[in-house]
Amino acid sequence: MHKLNLPPWWKIKRELKRLQPDILFLRLSSRSITFLFGTPYYDFFLSRRKRIYQGKLETLPSKKVAIYLIFPTTGVQGSHLSALEYMIYSGFSPVVVSNCYVDDRDRSVLLHRCCQLIERPNFGYDFGGYRDGILYLAPKIPALERLVLLNDSCWFPFPRHADWLHSAEQLGTDLAGAVQVDVRINSEGSVEVDGRRLYYPSFALMFSRKVVLDPGF
Repeated sequence: MHKLNLPPWWKIKRELKRLQPDILFLRLSSRSITFLFGTPYYDFFLSRRKRIYQGKLETLPSKKVAIYLIFPTTGVQGSHLSALEYMIYSGFSPVVVSNCYVDDRDRSVLLHRCCQLIERPNFGYDFGGYRDGILYLAPKIPALERLVLLNDSCWFPFPRHADWLHSAEQLGTDLAGAVQVDVRINSEGSVEVDGRRLYYPSFALMFSRKVVLDPGF
């Protein structure tokens, strides 16, 4: 039996450190290429695979629209339907954007609970889907009072009957969002919140008319 002679650990670490700049360069190059060419690539090639269906609800019956992004790789779930029913009950017209294609049965179920259904390739993830929804709504945006972006990574309606859409509207701000924080229980049983890790996630954002009419938006 031959003994395997490995180099000392300090040499392995040294060589790995030498590779770090190259790995970082490749990552940055990949991100730069995506930033510069990702949108034109999608618009000129992948967007041709997009499918748009008219929902059973009246087209934009209110001045409040919710773009609801889903990724039902295992089929449409009860939570998706509950979320759509909650949006409708709250006075929002749902536009569903699916980052995968759905079968005929699931499509029929969704169309009974939305104004439009957009099926698209999963390119750009959350904000790629939101972008398609917003571009579709572009001609109608001047009439909107509220635009909400939601995705199925959160469960709507929230537990304990918390009405997030109503609460967000009542703030009267130009931007409202669900906030995610790191929470832990200390040795005394009290809740501690790490304010340094507080941020607006992409799964629940509400914009006012002022924002959606801004050319920057």
